[in-house]
Amino acid sequence: MLEKISEHTCEYCLSQLTGILIPRPYNAKETNFGYTLRTNDAKILKSIAKQLSKKIALTDRQYELVKTKLVEYKDQFQDNGVDIESCIENLAYPLREIDRSHTLKIVQGEDEKLSLAIRFPFNKKILDRVEEIRRLEGKVKRFYKDNTHYFMFTPQNLVKLVQIAQRFDHKFDIDENIKEIYNTCLEYEADKENYVPGIYKNELKNFSEQATHDLTQDLGEVDETNLSLYFDRKNLYGIHHFDKTALENSIQKLSSLSQTIVKRDMPTVLLPSRHFNFSQIVNSLFELKRFPVLVVLDGKKALDQLTVAHYHFRNVIHRSEMSVCFRLQNVWIPEQDKKITDPFNQYITDQELNNSVDKSTKVVYINNNKLPKPLLKNGFIPKSIISFGGKGLSFNNVTQYIQQFDLQIVYEDETSTVYWNRTEGRLAKSNQINLWYNS
Repeated sequence: MLEKISEHTCEYCLSQLTGILIPRPYNAKETNFGYTLRTNDAKILKSIAKQLSKKIALTDRQYELVKTKLVEYKDQFQDNGVDIESCIENLAYPLREIDRSHTLKIVQGEDEKLSLAIRFPFNKKILDRVEEIRRLEGKVKRFYKDNTHYFMFTPQNLVKLVQIAQRFDHKFDIDENIKEIYNTCLEYEADKENYVPGIYKNELKNFSEQATHDLTQDLGEVDETNLSLYFDRKNLYGIHHFDKTALENSIQKLSSLSQTIVKRDMPTVLLPSRHFNFSQIVNSLFELKRFPVLVVLDGKKALDQLTVAHYHFRNVIHRSEMSVCFRLQNVWIPEQDKKITDPFNQYITDQELNNSVDKSTKVVYINNNKLPKPLLKNGFIPKSIISFGGKGLSFNNVTQYIQQFDLQIVYEDETSTVYWNRTEGRLAKSNQINLWYNS
């Protein structure tokens, strides 16, 4: 049974004014105790009263608000024989203590990974800015507990969170280690040329000797003609800075499709067949030096897709440098004691595409439901992926393999306009505007 509270308390007076019993019996309804509550006070006072009805005590700020409001109804309380100024000084429940601390700390989780933890009591302005960072993190799972928001420990997140905290610098206690890292990040930002890996005035800077060698071996010495190719590989090689004007000039010299590919904001580029001819893709792969290429076929449409791709590749790639790494089931007719070769298999034979795979192979075709072992054993490493159709790509070892590469072209022959990239944890869209480089 619920205990009644004293009539000479602040909570009891609020109960009378709002018609909400404190504490609240089971299935209790609001009651009119002979008081008239102003419309503009109803929402806040009833909300607090409902809180109290569940035996959740007032905070210090709620208490001050309630006292101020109850006194405004002094005449009504007096008419009901209540000395409101005396009653409001008495509490039925001790005030509830609220942690109003504002902190930004580095914490260690149960998995021993470091996280950034920003804590603050509810504040819409701060929350909106924090949520902006959350949206930029994309696929990362949201983690929130006890007014504390947790983020991955990255330089980008650290800088953004400190900048939020500094806007409210009279409130936030920022960990000294965070301040030190933040100042270091600002130094790097102010002097990118000496810290940030990138291309400055056609010169590779802040790369290891080995990395510089590998880059120039792949793409040649940097100049305006190949700067766009370096930008195309920015995520592959970790290139974080380009001189924007020089980059724009270099990209403008590419074909329209190559520009679209280069400006992608994620590894996946969705190209509907109704808008793009396969020959355009082949031309872009040559223009961007993206050979060798792995072509993923849908087993149900394998012959049609192989025919399309091979027709365009055979004019520029010798048949000895192409290989189909799977076969379809031949048909056996028991009545005739005869085996009928599947047309797909026959096409491979006729076109001499049954070659072994090695480092010199330029084009390899595989089925979307099985990853062939020779692909992994013989040193073949594609620089680009072409998948026929996004909807047919179920989650299997093929999907896991191809989504590790930095350029995945989905040649969609269906009506679908989206493709789920599991590695990125987001959708690629055919009508998506690619984000432009922001230096």
